[in-house]
Amino acid sequence: MANTLGVGLLSLIPFIGTVALVAGAVLGILRRRPLLFVFLLSPFLSECYVGIAGALRGQLRGNASLGPVCIFAVIQTWLILFPVYRLKGARLPASALALFCMSYGLFAWFVGAMAFADDWL
Repeated sequence: MANTLGVGLLSLIPFIGTVALVAGAVLGILRRRPLLFVFLLSPFLSECYVGIAGALRGQLRGNASLGPVCIFAVIQTWLILFPVYRLKGARLPASALALFCMSYGLFAWFVGAMAFADDWL
């Protein structure tokens, strides 16, 4: 029972992200704000991070992976929060897309950290 509960809570993060993506995309289309496309950079960065972590699989153990993880976190935070700040007329779709990007980035961080250490769940 405890394992099922843990999987259910862990799967809640991408579910919320997916709902936020749909809501943000629909609201963005309705408001016709092309600047919302800047949120595509965050998932692209997440995929690059996971790719680099996979290429360096097992080579950064312990505190050695702290540098790339922190750099990824700072760049992701800026890529997510700055557009929300700049999109004054479309903060609701921007916030929904930011929530999607945060959930996507969280899973990328998780997979990347496991790949750097070559320590899989």
